[in-house]
Amino acid sequence: MGFTNKTQMLKASIESDAHKLAFLERRGLLPDYEEYLNELKIESKILEENDVQEK
Repeated sequence: MGFTNKTQMLKASIESDAHKLAFLERRGLLPDYEEYLNELKIESKILEENDVQEK
């Protein structure tokens, strides 16, 4: 599937995310996914801080 412009690409991305979240919610996995995202954010912040300290 090719995109002719960025608007189409953005709409497809949003639709894909919405489907993913609906799938997780139907199966009761949304809280686990949210926890995973929070842990990922924390880990990213730690890595950024370590990178700044090394410079």
